[in-house]
Amino acid sequence: TSDCGIGATWRTRKILEIGDTLGCNTALEEVKACQDKQCDGIDCLWGEWESWGSCTSTCGGGIKRRNRIIVVSPRNGGHLCEPKDKYEVAPCSTQSCDECVDGRWSKWGAWGKCSSDCSPAYRVRHRNVAEHPNSCGKPVTGLEDEYELCPGLPSCEPDQDCGLSGWQEWSACSSKCFGVQERQRNIEKFALGNGKQCVHTSLKEVRACNPLVGETAESDCQPNMHKSCVIGTWEKWTECTVSCGGGHRSRVRQVLSPAANGGEACNAALEMVEPCGEDLCDE
Repeated sequence: TSDCGIGATWRTRKILEIGDTLGCNTALEEVKACQDKQCDGIDCLWGEWESWGSCTSTCGGGIKRRNRIIVVSPRNGGHLCEPKDKYEVAPCSTQSCDECVDGRWSKWGAWGKCSSDCSPAYRVRHRNVAEHPNSCGKPVTGLEDEYELCPGLPSCEPDQDCGLSGWQEWSACSSKCFGVQERQRNIEKFALGNGKQCVHTSLKEVRACNPLVGETAESDCQPNMHKSCVIGTWEKWTECTVSCGGGHRSRVRQVLSPAANGGEACNAALEMVEPCGEDLCDE
């Protein structure tokens, strides 16, 4: 029953036939000790010290305690445990209770490795509480871990400036006399990496027509009172195209009343696009 040291072995027998008068009053199994080889000796092994316990006092002098245990007991003739202290006691909180001691941070540790070898990537550094406050001291404030973007890394994606399409043809004039017409263009490619964004860029233009600026109205157009263009307020911003990593959102406004009779045309932008979602994406 054991690969080494003292174990046990056994043998059995069966009842082949039961008699008419007397039963089988004898053992059917025998067990005896056995040993194939001597087991190797296992020496005693002390464990590492556990962490220090809490101090019995916050000031005026106290004690703290830590202990360790035997993690492997000696067996099969192995070396006995070397006499060592199982418990250890040390003084703590020796400062006077009459003096308030504020908490204090240790110095910042070195910056860790960047989370990636291309931008955007971040790194972190850590600091510990070097001294805890006593009963009347102030606790430490501030960050225990500090993060920053890694400087000087190449972009994870090639830089690409925002690209606009060409202007479309002007629409038909809205009126035979003193109307307006418009034209549009689109964003064909959005900025990537450190490329330039399409910010504060007009995607729509409106101008006066019949007549155009600088032209004279047709003879059958009556010289009615000038009417300037009226533009509504901006609508709400659309949702960002992405939640992180850099995207864009837009908002629009409408022409409520176009210019007429030579009034001031709608020359203001009717759509705005701006970047959004510029936080780093979690890996």
